[in-house]
This record gives sequence, C-alpha cells and structure tokens, in this order.
Amino acid sequence: MKRSIKKYSDKFVFAAELQHRLAGVGIDSLCMKMYSHDDDVDLVVINSQKYSQAADVLRIDDWKLNNNKSKIRERDKDFFSHDQQKYKIHLHAYFSWNTVPYLDSSVLWSRKRKEQQVFLPSLEDELLIIAVHSLFENMCIVPEEIYYGKNILKNKIDYGYLKSQAGRFHWESGLELIRNKLNNNDSQIAASELLAIRINKLFSDIFQVGFGQIVNEMFAYFFIDWVWCYPKRHKKLYVAT
Repeated sequence: MKRSIKKYSDKFVFAAELQHRLAGVGIDSLCMKMYSHDDDVDLVVINSQKYSQAADVLRIDDWKLNNNKSKIRERDKDFFSHDQQKYKIHLHAYFSWNTVPYLDSSVLWSRKRKEQQVFLPSLEDELLIIAVHSLFENMCIVPEEIYYGKNILKNKIDYGYLKSQAGRFHWESGLELIRNKLNNNDSQIAASELLAIRINKLFSDIFQVGFGQIVNEMFAYFFIDWVWCYPKRHKKLYVAT
C-alpha cells in the first residue's frame, strides 16, 4: 500500500523511517557513510536476494529510479529520487564498490549498532568502509573521512577483527596504509600503492572466487579506476563526496 508523503529535514530521521519501512516487509538494511554531508542516504540490503523487493517498495512509495552513467561501474547499486523529498537513496545489494564486494553484509549486520534510531555498522566496520571507499573508489581520503576516521581511532578498536575481515577479501595490505594516513592527516595515496593493493587482491582472488568476479575486478582495477576515478581524485581532496 502506498504511504502518505512526509517531508524530512533531518537525514537521520529520514534514514530511520526508511529502514523501518523496509523492516515492515521483512527487509533488513544498514545505512553507511551517514557522516557524509551530502543529501544521499546509502542503504545496503543485508540479504541481496531481497534487493529487488526493496526496490519495488521504493517504487510503490513513488521513488523514481534515477540511475546515471555510474551504473556502468556500479551495477549492483541503484539511485532513487523523489519529487517531494530532499534526500536521495543509493540502494546497494552488497558492501561493494565498482561491483566488487569487500565486506560480508551478514557479518556487519551481526555487529550493528543503533544511533538516533538508525542501524549503522559498528565502529570497526565504519573504519573498514572508509578504507575501502578510499582505496577502491575515491583513490584518496576525502577530508570528512579523515576527520571521522581519526575520531573512530580514539575509541577502543578491535584491530584483530579489522585484519581478519580485510584479509578475508584479500585487501589487508591496504588497511594499515589507511590507518597510518588517517593518523597523519595524509589524504594522498600514491598510484603505485593503489596498483600494488589491486594486483595483490586480484592474484589472491583468482582461484577463490567466480570467473564473473574476476572479470569485474579486472574491469574495475585496470580500466574504471584509472580512466574514470583517478583523474577525479584531486577534486575529491577538496570537495567531500
């Protein structure tokens, strides 16, 4: 049933209502990157098999699919907008970047926390998200993620968990790199560092994941990253995204 429209001025209130709406039809979700100052809410559907159902719920509530050219590289993510809402929804099927998964949704769900009625990843998982987002999409660390990441590091952090999760997806070599850069307010990541992390992951994955994912990784690591993402990274150092 279509619901009456309520306009939201607060991002957390909007995200909480959105999660509640999906939970009402049996769809669990986590919001990520809520520290961002933009008008997007990134929502990850925990059970990817319910992704299409989640998208249908949004359409029932008059959200319009509004994908752009980034759909070429983010094929497991959709953009939704609403004529009467300030915020946009980025709906994700996985914790993936450029169609390559880097974290286990079920593990993140099991460790979730609640802030202002919104289900969020644990602090450790937020650090992992900052690391992956920086290494495999932005190719630098944007100012808001340096600020938020440094604040997370002031807490008691389970570094063993961080290493095990990054290691499971074969990008652990980038984890300590990002941690050091956060501590040193260093936003730059050298092209040689980025390439080494990608090559290490690709060779580690090659006999452990499906052929389709290897194709996705090669497409992301040797085309999308350098032709699409890398030329834009200097702008991202100054304009938080």
